Amino acid sequence: GEPSTCTAACRCAAGWGDCDSDAQCQDGLICAKDNGAQFGMGATYDVCVPPTCTNGVLDPGETTVDCGGDCGSVCPCTPTEEICDGLDNDCDTVADNGNPGGGVACDTGLLGVCAEGTTACTGGALICATAASPTEEICDGLDNDCDGSVDEMGTSCDTGIPGVCAAGTLTCVGTSLTCVQNTPSSPEICDDLLDNDCNGLVDDGCGYSPSSEYLIDPDLAVDVLSALADFRALARDDVNGGFFSYVQVNGTVGSNHTKGFVTTSRDAWTFSRAFMVTGDEIYLDHAAHALEHLFSHGWDTTYGGWYFSGSETGTPYSINGSKSSFVQHYALLGIGAYCDATRDATVCDWFQTGRSLLDTYMWDSVPSRLGYYDQMARNLTNPQNKGFTATVDALTTNGIQAELLWPAVYHQRMVDLANIVVDRLVASMDLSIVAFGFPELYNANWNVITSSTNNDVGHLLKSSWVLARAYMRNPDADFRTAAHKLIYEVLDNGGYNDEHGVPYTIANWSTGAQTLKAECWQIEQAITGGLSNWYIADNDDDANTYLEMADRGLQFFTQYVIDHTYGGTWKLNNLDGTPSGSSKSNLYNVEYHSTETFWFTYLYGNLLLHREPVALYYMVPASETEQTIQLNPVAVDDDSLQIQSVSLDGAALDTFDGPNREVTLAAGQGGKLRVVFGPAS
Repeated sequence: GEPSTCTAACRCAAGWGDCDSDAQCQDGLICAKDNGAQFGMGATYDVCVPPTCTNGVLDPGETTVDCGGDCGSVCPCTPTEEICDGLDNDCDTVADNGNPGGGVACDTGLLGVCAEGTTACTGGALICATAASPTEEICDGLDNDCDGSVDEMGTSCDTGIPGVCAAGTLTCVGTSLTCVQNTPSSPEICDDLLDNDCNGLVDDGCGYSPSSEYLIDPDLAVDVLSALADFRALARDDVNGGFFSYVQVNGTVGSNHTKGFVTTSRDAWTFSRAFMVTGDEIYLDHAAHALEHLFSHGWDTTYGGWYFSGSETGTPYSINGSKSSFVQHYALLGIGAYCDATRDATVCDWFQTGRSLLDTYMWDSVPSRLGYYDQMARNLTNPQNKGFTATVDALTTNGIQAELLWPAVYHQRMVDLANIVVDRLVASMDLSIVAFGFPELYNANWNVITSSTNNDVGHLLKSSWVLARAYMRNPDADFRTAAHKLIYEVLDNGGYNDEHGVPYTIANWSTGAQTLKAECWQIEQAITGGLSNWYIADNDDDANTYLEMADRGLQFFTQYVIDHTYGGTWKLNNLDGTPSGSSKSNLYNVEYHSTETFWFTYLYGNLLLHREPVALYYMVPASETEQTIQLNPVAVDDDSLQIQSVSLDGAALDTFDGPNREVTLAAGQGGKLRVVFGPAS
């Protein structure tokens, strides 16, 4: 052949070169390296040849590399030790025979039992072949499945068992790796929304399970409470102070600019509680705005005591009228809530000033007629009558709050009032002249005033609620028994609509006649009375009944009483849920009762029903000396209510006593506290 240059376009025949790759040779030929001398070319020329010629590899028919075969040449073979290189080093016509270099222990680079290997000559190269393949994991201290984990212990797994038994951890049991459940089955715990006995059913055998989303997840109540407070804030008067009592359907102020002082105190309650559940200080500002108006215009500076209502500028109406227990007690409601939320000394002093007037001029301490009077003259003389308002409203507005703020001072008065509910109001239910509930008005000696026959169904339920709260602070079985009697009077004696799940409104204790409507504040008593009495019930049947009453009332309330178009709540509804009239807020302030509903839904639902924690905020001023504050946000005095954690202005604070619910602040230390309350660990 003669030297030439092969290309892919002009491929060379056998014996021609110079080529650079097999692609530059004709089909069936290869480009052999440095074989040009065989064809009269330079030694470094690469020439196209058949594959069984000089191609640098051992081809079929060759006795050794590039010798023999189709080339016809005979090459001498010089035997050497066989190595793993794909060649016949020992001239026995077999390349790599005997597994040269094999059989030596090596590391495969794999995990577990797959890491150990042995060298083997494969394809002209030594490899590290694993001695073991992955197998199912067993408990032998080895990583059998070669995933890097020995015996897989501690890994989460699913046991395949329903309920609380489903979550498990992989654990060695003998030589077997077993998914062991983290929580053993136990007797079903009612109303914790769990399958405790692992039979695939939640709360089975427990009777009633709540359907209201606000009892399933009580944290949802916070948003409702704050939305209702925002609606009430629309009535704020930044010109003359306070809040207008009457509002239109959309929350704006209409033509009636009267301002009720009881309403003002109720506003302060609403905004104080909205701050406590959200931490939003705008609500504290609203509460302080309400109280400033109340303190400036609502107090009788001549004789003491509170007025009921006044003009837009705060001028009191009917200043020479009698002072009723309703006004004197309810005026303290928002003052107590703000004192609770802030421990503001001025506001707390106002609370105790109002209580001092009640306890000095309206309390009858004669044992045979013990109790608050229902009214007295403007000059604090001539106290008259007793009854529901002077007793039950005394508890729900300030009696229980005072005991929570200053237990050592006011505990006995709370107990006295609860005993009066039992001994006077509930006892009168057995009188032959009473067809439903109890009479609400009595003379000073606790004789029934028969000319006043109206009572409210909600007053029976409210009485059951205050008795349950008193029981939680002072567990007297008579309180629980009386509360039970009151609830079943409503449920079984015509005071309750079973179809819609709400109590009726106004009743006649003498005839038993009922007004077939549903009223915001009366439904609230079914909810709060139901939840609190569920907690103290001594048998499952009663507990289920109380919980169902609360749940159904809350479902009706959230579906119909709340105005989902404009906000706020309707005062009165028909039984089918449609509003009865257009009243939302008046001198008795509907929003107080609606926000109270969701305040207690949040607290009772979490702490009592689910035994889950709640977070509440307090704005505590600094003191020149160390101060220890006891925090009792709700009338519970057992291990359902302990302080779990505290932060001050966002930084963790560890100076608290959880079981006693006390927070200690150093001298000069104050600010916004976030306190998490919950059951004992």
